[in-house]
Amino acid sequence: MLEEIRYVTVAETVSRLSSFVVIPLLTRSLAPATFGTYKSIFLAVAVFLIVKGFVNGGPLLIKHVPEMDEEGRRTLIAGTTVLVAVAVTLGFSLLLGTAMTILFGRYFAGLEGFFLTNLPIIGAVFALVPAYNHGLKITRACDEFQLYSAGKLLREASFTLSIVVLVLTETITLGTALVAYFVTTAVAVVVLYWSLRRYVFVRPDFDVVFECLRHTSLPLAPNVVIKRATSQVPDAVVLAAFGPSVFAAWAVAFTFNSLFSLISKPLTQVLWPKISQRYAEDAPVGELLTQYYRVTSFIVVPAVVGATVLGPAIIREVFGPDYLYRSSVVAILVATFGLQVIDSLSSPIFVGSDQARYTTYVESGKAVIQLVFVLIGAFVFGSLAVIALGYLLRMVIGLCVSLWYQIRTTDLRRPNLTAAGLVLAANVVMGASVFSMGQYVTGPVSLFTAVGLGVLIYAGALYGSGALTEQDINLLRQFLRV
Repeated sequence: MLEEIRYVTVAETVSRLSSFVVIPLLTRSLAPATFGTYKSIFLAVAVFLIVKGFVNGGPLLIKHVPEMDEEGRRTLIAGTTVLVAVAVTLGFSLLLGTAMTILFGRYFAGLEGFFLTNLPIIGAVFALVPAYNHGLKITRACDEFQLYSAGKLLREASFTLSIVVLVLTETITLGTALVAYFVTTAVAVVVLYWSLRRYVFVRPDFDVVFECLRHTSLPLAPNVVIKRATSQVPDAVVLAAFGPSVFAAWAVAFTFNSLFSLISKPLTQVLWPKISQRYAEDAPVGELLTQYYRVTSFIVVPAVVGATVLGPAIIREVFGPDYLYRSSVVAILVATFGLQVIDSLSSPIFVGSDQARYTTYVESGKAVIQLVFVLIGAFVFGSLAVIALGYLLRMVIGLCVSLWYQIRTTDLRRPNLTAAGLVLAANVVMGASVFSMGQYVTGPVSLFTAVGLGVLIYAGALYGSGALTEQDINLLRQFLRV
């Protein structure tokens, strides 16, 4: 498993770090309103691709592909690919029809003219985004982690390089950035699907596909649609209520989510199929869960503390002062991203234990609460902080329910309160030190110096407190070695 995690981690690290290269280049080269328009294009794609949630290809493939023989895998993957193509076509038709109405201009800040004028490139992006993501899901389901890494590295590295070239040649505009995204993603899609041709370009057996849909995708469909809606619709509300410039600052704050995903995504993408396999074999999963929570808690908590203290300075120095909206909003979102990392295994647990409906119940309740905060924050108080609090409360509720279910139904060990207290003390020491250094941050060099010193202080305080057991140290060494 360690080798598989290594392949995924390399790809995810390059992917997340490339966003931390590309986005600052775009924010410093484009005006906030222009960058907000750029982000709104991908927001519109995500909103109208919510219909793809009824296919729900990721959980369907990860759940059933490991259980099938080679022929079954091919027919299921080919059939799922056809259904994804149908859903994408439907989503683009909805986008095209809605772009001609007043409703689109209301929620996408009067951008309907831009969308209709640039329809060819937007349509190409609309098709390529789900095609690329579906190809990656196939590689994960088939344990083709080397191909997964190669596909991500090819797309991310080439897109980053193209943006760097555009900036250096002073030809970066909204249009050239979109063309660069289209070309690099198209190349990655061709490479992925050609490498997966033995699975994709075969005759599908739709009886098998629909049976798997009935067993996994349809019970999860309401949950997936709700989850995607709660992820994308609030962004559309922010864009509608505050305009492209403020939406650009909101999008920059969410860049921190990419860094937190570096911790969770490699582990969850490898552990999800293994959790499903252990449930299928009626084997215990508690050891996998315990390892995940111990490693992530030692890393996520200090990351939240450090990003809360230094987050505003990072935005000013890396992305530009025009993209810092409120320090309080950054702090609330950073806490949300940390909880999201810890809660990343909730869906695999529900799906693996054949209780996918519980995910739907939880996500529905969370969606209602978040929607209330979003609407009140946008149209009553005019405050992004209230909207961010809705995100945070949503994650708190989800984590509490997920842990309750895991403790009741698995052999997950309860946390050691003494060790938790020592970890908390180490974070307090680190947070106070970083806060005292924050006033001396005047540029990128001093910023990264403060981050590095904070890491060293936390590591020293954690080790000196005796909170780490020998097993914890070995787990952290494995994670860092990956």
